[in-house]
Amino acid sequence: MALPLNDFHIGDIYKSRSHGDMEVISNENSRNVGVRFLNTGNTVYGLQRGNVKRGCVKDVFAPTIEGVGYLGTDRKVHHLPAYHCWKHMIVRCYSNNYHSTRGTYHDCSVDEPWKNFTIFEKWYEDNHIEGYHLDKDLLVQGNRKYSEATCCFIPPYLNSLIVEREGDSHGCQVGVTRRKKKGTDMYNGLYNVSYSGVYLHRTKSLEEANLLYKEFKELHFDLLADKYEELNIITTKQAECLRKRIIK
Repeated sequence: MALPLNDFHIGDIYKSRSHGDMEVISNENSRNVGVRFLNTGNTVYGLQRGNVKRGCVKDVFAPTIEGVGYLGTDRKVHHLPAYHCWKHMIVRCYSNNYHSTRGTYHDCSVDEPWKNFTIFEKWYEDNHIEGYHLDKDLLVQGNRKYSEATCCFIPPYLNSLIVEREGDSHGCQVGVTRRKKKGTDMYNGLYNVSYSGVYLHRTKSLEEANLLYKEFKELHFDLLADKYEELNIITTKQAECLRKRIIK
């Protein structure tokens, strides 16, 4: 049954199927109608009156990813690598399910422009390197916001290396462990120091053990920065940030 169209006027409010109410703002003819979505303020033109009445209009500025991210385009983008990178970034920052297993991201956020996929996509295409990971921590240590000013793409190994993990409850750095008496769970007064699975030293002093771990990691960062910069694996700016990184 055809919908009556003779009562279609500017100012009328219609409900879209997925993205809330929309107001008619132009009505030139049956195939050239404009609407404004009340939730986002986004305007869409060149619509058919029948589609507006049926609610068959999409708002590309409606936040469809974790209630935050929006596409900003009506192109089909779900197959694009840029989209998968962008969506995972949004999920890391705003998904309660993700935070339930990875709580380190609970206070992270995404800069307002990057909540729009089309803006992030342009930066992605200009900066992405195949096989590299999106990182927010190298250029600005301790940074909690994904943005154009703070993010870059770096090799997976480097990305995992600079993750700042807390030590244990006994005051040990990540690479320092309390040595136990053989065959027991009792501490025997010694500390083992290791880095990336490589044994370095054993000492009775926790302070000495933590210091040795820090010194070795700083040296490793310096050598890695020199090597990666020379091989053009990372940029000079990234290498300098790695050398200046504070080991906590």
